[in-house]
Amino acid sequence: MATQVSRRRFIQAGAVTTAALAAGGRIGEAAEGPASRPPNLVFVFPDQFRAMAMGFAGADPVLTPNLDRFAAAARYFPNAVSNLPVCSPYRAMLFTGRWPYSTGLTGNCQSGVPGLFLKPEERCFSDVLAGTGYVAGYIGKWHLDTPTEEDARYGEGRRGDGSVWDAFTPPGPRRHGFTFWHAYGCCDRHLRPHYWHGQAPVSQPTAVEGWSVAHETDVAVEFLRNRDGGVRDPGKPFALFVAFNPPHTPFNQVPEEYRARYAGRAPAELLVRPNVPGDARGDLARRSVADYFAAVTGVDEHFGRILAALDEGNLGDDTVVVFSADHGEMMGSQGRMHKGVIYEESFRIPLLIRFPGRVQPGRDPLHISVPDMMPTLLGLMGLGGRIPPQVEGRDWSRQLLGQDGPRPTSSFFIACGQKPEWGQRGLRTDQHTFAVTRGGTGDGTVLLFDREADPGQLRNRAAEQPETFRQLLVELNAWLALTRDPWGHLDWPISAAASFPIQADDEGFRVDFEPGTGPRTATPASGFASLTADTAEVIAGTRSLKCDTRASSARFHECLRLEGLLLAGREYEVTYRYRVLAAATTTQFYTVVRSTADIERKAVRLYWFEPPGEVRSRSFRFRTEAVPDHHLLFGVEYAGAIVIDDVVVRRLE
Repeated sequence: MATQVSRRRFIQAGAVTTAALAAGGRIGEAAEGPASRPPNLVFVFPDQFRAMAMGFAGADPVLTPNLDRFAAAARYFPNAVSNLPVCSPYRAMLFTGRWPYSTGLTGNCQSGVPGLFLKPEERCFSDVLAGTGYVAGYIGKWHLDTPTEEDARYGEGRRGDGSVWDAFTPPGPRRHGFTFWHAYGCCDRHLRPHYWHGQAPVSQPTAVEGWSVAHETDVAVEFLRNRDGGVRDPGKPFALFVAFNPPHTPFNQVPEEYRARYAGRAPAELLVRPNVPGDARGDLARRSVADYFAAVTGVDEHFGRILAALDEGNLGDDTVVVFSADHGEMMGSQGRMHKGVIYEESFRIPLLIRFPGRVQPGRDPLHISVPDMMPTLLGLMGLGGRIPPQVEGRDWSRQLLGQDGPRPTSSFFIACGQKPEWGQRGLRTDQHTFAVTRGGTGDGTVLLFDREADPGQLRNRAAEQPETFRQLLVELNAWLALTRDPWGHLDWPISAAASFPIQADDEGFRVDFEPGTGPRTATPASGFASLTADTAEVIAGTRSLKCDTRASSARFHECLRLEGLLLAGREYEVTYRYRVLAAATTTQFYTVVRSTADIERKAVRLYWFEPPGEVRSRSFRFRTEAVPDHHLLFGVEYAGAIVIDDVVVRRLE
């Protein structure tokens, strides 16, 4: 059960442990600085804070006066990206300096994927700092541990689908050198957060009434002020990481004082990106943007408080201050919300580094990746010799300090699929964005955007610029080799490995999974689905679609997803011809018709149970909503197996 205590009390309670665990480390030598005291580090990274949402950047119409002032004294990196723009993979890359397939963290940590967590044996950024005598502190969202049943009891609890995301990280090696700890796993209750402080056990989280950003800043300010040495050893340098959750969803959990600053502003005044559609695909963004910007302004205000605390303690000149984020937010661009894609709004992140007297302020076009952050900052702090040998990122500190040296010409993008060889890989150069999809929906798709001619990334030029395509493919293959990616090597031309044609006309469309080509094709929607030619399984013809989820511990599994075929506001009938191969008492099969941009807008969602048996047909009628981006989805809930031979969708009017 959560307890409520004063901020002062739990900060003081953790101080003795912090000082004891930090004792005995050897202090490193700062770059070009005195051997007795290397610089401090303050690293602030809110969640889902996109690169455009900074007033000085001249993009979103946001109010960020503190970031604007900070940027005037900092190095600004407009080409900084989150290479796999999702919460847990970013954090793992940041702390280990390694790529996702090296750490195993290719998705978000939650109970449905228990193998995803930051391993205790990883040598992390904070381990290095603690090992050289720093007091290392962490405040806010950690999201690098696998939740347990005990976490479900004492933390956020189970979410709507039964999964658990919030996790307690016990003191010891799983905290990777952080001795000041005021954190939680993953909880999206911004107005009533909870934290495990110091040595508190899992059964004793501290509940807080108030906005999480304000509270975490209170704790950070107390850490920096360190009155009477009650929080940390004042004789040692410190490294403080502050991980705000806002402006992450839920967007509406933001104090009214920040909402008021956007009162009266119409959505069209705020959503100024050229790629936000005016139809229903942009409706959720129009409802959310004022709250999102309000949270951005709130984060800015509290970041200003952290900067003020550094100045009050005369710490500013001796502290490297970094402002960044784990990924961006689409906010309606391309008709999408949230993250995980290569478009600018998701892929690019803020990155500002201030180090007075060492790093000259200004704009730096360096293509810096997340695994580069750890070695680069260690290099800036005079700890380049302590970079662990297994680190895969590159140290760009010499370039930041004004010295000559090579610079990368692009940044690497990763989106992981159901199988290691599936997903999307891409890169971003000064001019182009390029991506290739393999497996699942969109297998063989190539994206090529010229951002100089098309800043909104609205026109795919892959077909019209084959030579540019081929040149970028060479560079992408270099990234695949450098990162030891499981994709290995991509050959020209790119083609779909497991596609099937869609037969469409004015009356509807049909899929029978037979080989063939045509203007429209699709692929199995996930790694749980595949095309089978096994005569014992195929119902008719030479191929059927098989979906087998019996080896999975997840709840929902997509098998077939058909996009761009349903018209808005029309009545349809869909008929599936199939045979159930295996079903447990909890197994259900389901079909969903919903908006791609706003998945809460569903035209139909139907579930049914059926035991294994003969070939059957089942039909459903539905009416699409007034949005043009519906998709038809077939899936399996829990463990089961089914073969689908034919899908016929007929328009009734």
